[in-house]
Amino acid sequence: MTAELDDKVNDLPSNFDNCIFYNAIIKDDYPYDEWEVEYFVNFAVNGLESQVSEYYWRSEKIISKMRELGVDTEENWIEIDKTLIDPIFELIDDDDDGVEVFRMVIKMLSTLEQKYEVI
Repeated sequence: MTAELDDKVNDLPSNFDNCIFYNAIIKDDYPYDEWEVEYFVNFAVNGLESQVSEYYWRSEKIISKMRELGVDTEENWIEIDKTLIDPIFELIDDDDDGVEVFRMVIKMLSTLEQKYEVI
C-alpha cells in the first residue's frame, strides 16, 4: 500500500468494531487489496457526512450482534466480502455512480441487519 493511501486509512475512524468494509477488507483472503482500500477511503472521505455516519452507526450494531452470535469469524467475513462488498467495489470500478453505490451500501447493511436480526 502506498504511504499516501496508508495515511488516509489511518485518518479514518474505521476499526474492527465499527466498520463492515474494514473487517471484510482486512479479514478476506487477500488482506490489504490496495484497490479495495482506495475505494473504501473514497467512500468514507467523499461521501455525505450523514451517510457515512449512518454507515458507521449501523455497522457497529451489526458487528456487535455478530460477536454476540459468535459469527465474527474470518470465514464469515470472507463470505461477506465475496457476496456483499465485492459487488459494491465492482460498481465503483465500472462507473463510480455515487447514488447507486450508496444504495448498495444501504442494501448491504439491511441484508446483514436482517440476517443477524439487528434491531
